Amino acid sequence: MAALGIEKIGGTAETAIYNGTSLWADYWTQTIKELRQDLTSSGKLNNALIDTLLGCCADPAWWTQTIAFTTVHGYAPGWE
Repeated sequence: MAALGIEKIGGTAETAIYNGTSLWADYWTQTIKELRQDLTSSGKLNNALIDTLLGCCADPAWWTQTIAFTTVHGYAPGWE
C-alpha cells in the first residue's frame, strides 16, 4: 500500500476465542474425525497428533482461537 502512496495505513483483526466442549470445538472434532483418513494418508499428520487435538477439543479447560479475519485501511491523498 505504501508503494501506491497510501498513508495512515492501519489494520484490525477479529478472531473467535473458544474452549473445549464449545460449539467451535464440536465443529473441529466432527471435521477432524471426518477428514482423519485423508489427513493421516497425506503424511502431514499422524494419529497421535490428531488424538491430542481431539483430546483438547473435549477439555473445557483448553482455550484457543480460530479463523482470524483481518482488514487493512489507509488514506489515499488526492482521492477525497
